Amino acid sequence: MLPELHQFRRQNQKIQTRIINYDLDYLFQRGLDMYVYLPTIDKFLQRPFVWTLEQQKELIKSYFLGRPIPSITIINLENKTNGCTYQVIDGKQRLLSINSFVSGLFAIELNGVEYYYNDLPEYWKKSIKGLHDIQFVEAVEEFGGNGKFTDQDKIDWFKFINCYGTPQDMEHINSLK
Repeated sequence: MLPELHQFRRQNQKIQTRIINYDLDYLFQRGLDMYVYLPTIDKFLQRPFVWTLEQQKELIKSYFLGRPIPSITIINLENKTNGCTYQVIDGKQRLLSINSFVSGLFAIELNGVEYYYNDLPEYWKKSIKGLHDIQFVEAVEEFGGNGKFTDQDKIDWFKFINCYGTPQDMEHINSLK
């Protein structure tokens, strides 16, 4: 890489990430902040849970079909702020959907047969609960100037992940039906 690019990266990269895999139980036992309160603006970064039952079922079916599931983005708070070890920047809807399925709150239908999590063979239980096939993009809280992520760092990262693409328009989506 050219020296100018190294210098640009050092000066501007506030978030250093790594790809890691986690188990659902591990994450919930360690503490998972799904809302991410931002005290400087007195708001939560994350919206409430909004996925429909159909969207939740579609996510679980994706496991069985081997579809790629987008990465979940978290911040590892090594100082355990608010008793939580991790803050979810992107992936709240997916994590809560998986947890709801594992908790037996809904079943999925495969080939005309309904399956709750407890009805599944052990291999599938471990695969889903182990969050196999989902990668986590983890940032360690050592960047952002003073060694802590600021609220603005979290907002900027959230916007980068969720807002900088061009959304599909409904006319195009409807034309595919």
